[in-house]
Amino acid sequence: MYAENPNAQTVWDANNVPIGPSENDEEDIVDPSFLSFVEDQAAEESYYMGEYEEDPTPDLYTVLGVSRDASDADLKAAYRRFSRLLHPDKHADSSDAAETAFRRLTNAYNILSDPHQRAIYDQYGFRGLRIQGWELSVRDKSAAELRLEYILLKQKAKESEREHLLQPSTELTCGIDMTDFFDRYLKELPEERMFTPSISVYDVSMSQSITALRTPNNTVNLAGHVTAYNGIGIGTLLSIWTHRFSPKTPIIGASSSETTVSLTNCLVCMMALNNPLIIQSQVCIKAYKDAQKSLT
Repeated sequence: MYAENPNAQTVWDANNVPIGPSENDEEDIVDPSFLSFVEDQAAEESYYMGEYEEDPTPDLYTVLGVSRDASDADLKAAYRRFSRLLHPDKHADSSDAAETAFRRLTNAYNILSDPHQRAIYDQYGFRGLRIQGWELSVRDKSAAELRLEYILLKQKAKESEREHLLQPSTELTCGIDMTDFFDRYLKELPEERMFTPSISVYDVSMSQSITALRTPNNTVNLAGHVTAYNGIGIGTLLSIWTHRFSPKTPIIGASSSETTVSLTNCLVCMMALNNPLIIQSQVCIKAYKDAQKSLT
């Protein structure tokens, strides 16, 4: 395998599959059982995500007309030969097609001439190249180590995408009374400072928001706020649903509920044509004011 260390001895399992360097190698060996478990988890998720579809991108070795074990000299010779034939200046009648073919040829050579990108492409194709965060020293890694890094990077990219879609936000504020800690140095004599100063928390508030649902035409956001002051607390939960018939005609519905007995629902219709038109009921205005008052 291109990505393996040529100086390392490979160990083969009962199914004639390489599992990494031998025990006498100085580098650490990835536990095959752990790797198998991670691969099973990734394969199960990939099945439901439709990742088994074929990559529509053409094979880079086919673009250059070389075999997969081609050397750097073979790649350079093939690129020079085809670049002279496909250069857009020599195809004035079909410059767009020639430019596309020449760009594809140049892209294939740039990837395969880079040992780092070639090692990743040989293992995972363009899907692997699209993942960010690869370490630079992949040439000396075994196939098992490269596979493990690919799985971890794919999971990291998936978590980053999930966080981008949900857009979670949390804010925590604490009010601490440290008056006794400083007043004792102003009002008490040094010999009277026998007791530990008292520090109390008189105000705690936390706000959190998250996008619960996002589609091309619908978005549902949830927001909550909890405040406790001197032992008395109140909480508010706000849900906002947005539906767009078009970029200029959104309909926004809001629903809020508090920890007290009051429960209010409201609907705000916004139709932005030439001039924005907002239809609000007195119930909605009251609910908005109550929510603002409770949040402050």
